[in-house]
Amino acid sequence: MMMKLYAYARLILFMAGVLFGIQIPGFLDAYGKSLEFRLQESMRSLALFQKDADRYFEGDLGRLIDHYDKTGDPVFQDGGGNIAAISARKNLLEKALIDFRKSRFNAICHVLLRPVKDVRDSVFETYTHVIRLDTDAVFAGLAAGLVTALFLEMLLSVFLILFRKTLKISKKKG
Repeated sequence: MMMKLYAYARLILFMAGVLFGIQIPGFLDAYGKSLEFRLQESMRSLALFQKDADRYFEGDLGRLIDHYDKTGDPVFQDGGGNIAAISARKNLLEKALIDFRKSRFNAICHVLLRPVKDVRDSVFETYTHVIRLDTDAVFAGLAAGLVTALFLEMLLSVFLILFRKTLKISKKKG
């Protein structure tokens, strides 16, 4: 009876891993689209300032920002800081999107290890779980299920080995 329960528990964990894994491609797709959208928005926000930089400073946005900063007017100085912040955000999003698009593996590493946190958090909050049955989702699901099952098996084996050693030691003392 215990072996059947153990087998069912392994099967349930495997299926939980599969269900988790098939969400990965959908989440990656949503994250990538969110990055693209936010980059487009920051580019649109910066476009008018870039026109001014093109007209007066040979396209150098940094010189436009310096010009704003050098005026004695605190309103213009704050405006220069705002332009710099929009420009820095655009650069961050561009680099993140390039990193994300390199490969599927890179996309996974990017989301796990070096995401744009507010984008990832926003996607995580609004993500609706779907079951996609394309090749990527099936592969990710099976891989996650296998890793989950193997991890559980390894953890249980280590626990049983330690438990048996403890029993042997306590029998020798007793």
